[in-house]
Amino acid sequence: MKFYHYNFRYLNLQLLKLSIILLQVFSMNNLKAEWIDLSDKTVLENIYSIKFINADTGFCVGSSGSSAVMMTTTNGGKQWMIKNFQGKMFIDLNVKNKDTFFISGYSFDRRCGILLRCFDFGENIEEIYFNDTLNPFSFGINKTIISYNNRMFLCGFSGAIFYSHDFGKSWMHTYTGTSTKIFTDIQMINDNVGYAVAGDSFLHSINQIYKTIDSGMTWEKVVTFDSSFNVYINSIYFMNEGTGFIFGTKDTTEAILMTEDSCINWELKYLGNKNMFINKGYMLDSLIGFATGDIGGIFKTGDAGNSWLLEPRISSEDINDICFPIYNDTVKVLYACGNKGNVLKYIDIVGINDENERVHEEFVLGLKFPKKLNNIIFNIIISNILGETIIEKNKIDFYNFQEILTSLKAGFYFITIYDDNGFYYNLKFLR
Repeated sequence: MKFYHYNFRYLNLQLLKLSIILLQVFSMNNLKAEWIDLSDKTVLENIYSIKFINADTGFCVGSSGSSAVMMTTTNGGKQWMIKNFQGKMFIDLNVKNKDTFFISGYSFDRRCGILLRCFDFGENIEEIYFNDTLNPFSFGINKTIISYNNRMFLCGFSGAIFYSHDFGKSWMHTYTGTSTKIFTDIQMINDNVGYAVAGDSFLHSINQIYKTIDSGMTWEKVVTFDSSFNVYINSIYFMNEGTGFIFGTKDTTEAILMTEDSCINWELKYLGNKNMFINKGYMLDSLIGFATGDIGGIFKTGDAGNSWLLEPRISSEDINDICFPIYNDTVKVLYACGNKGNVLKYIDIVGINDENERVHEEFVLGLKFPKKLNNIIFNIIISNILGETIIEKNKIDFYNFQEILTSLKAGFYFITIYDDNGFYYNLKFLR
């Protein structure tokens, strides 16, 4: 009888390497698998606005022709409660709380702007018409915001920016200096300062920025992009009075521009595909931001808007809006909406449990790891996106580990951390 001597530690290490390679192949084939389609296939309208107040409770509105739809959910989009409206166009949505939200748009029947004040999760609806009887006239309302001190602003056709001090019960004119421009977006930065954008017609001609410094009572035009600059604005987002972004097109190409001096100068930060558009954009904090675009486009920045990357496309339809009910170090939940009833959800839950010896795989943007690593000696295997092992170290501590990570070139890596006592941890790391 012949006996063989096996090096079990060596075999375990080889099996571990094999599992890493398999994990890498799986991961590379599923990098965008986190986006889940939540669309209700009975909804055919284009969904223009989406808001979630937490990971479960959300609202969508949209339109197609003279048919409009309102969608609500209490279970994260698994099921939608749907209400259809004829003779109306829904363009925008804003939410005060679970029981009260506002929808703005156009009434085909009355040929004027309309605001729906929705109560009891949309069960009770009050319609307010902007037809110059009880409220100032506007041919349509494009944007609704809830501002500081519980004030609200609307903007729309006929040079209209209106404000309300009683949560939309009554509305008053502000002074814009124009009765012909179409206002499509508005944002209040603080109690005094805000910006709005306007143009001569709705379709690809929004090329002016207005500013208020008196709490929205008067607005002054501060920017006009002429034909030589050839920029058209779909939306704006300002982090403060000085720093802001334009999301739209330049030279008929999808573009993001940034100002850091209150709209005096604009710098091109992203230029993408010809004959495509970037629709909306937001900054979550001082570093991270997202934008939406045509043909499933999602754009992301992690460096305060100085550079933007196109994520893997999530749909064949245009993406009109995105929201972030939860976005922190441990849980990231995003919702997006688009044409032909598209509603999508992204969820990334980072599981860190110091009591468990095995922690599930996560996606890490930065140096955030289990606290357990501070107290143990461990081994690491680092591989590149092709599955090639580039670093293998045994018996290191967390200080050594950080030194190794900071020495890596910029890129995407797969890391396995393990010790001799059964601790095992997989992660993807973006340097």
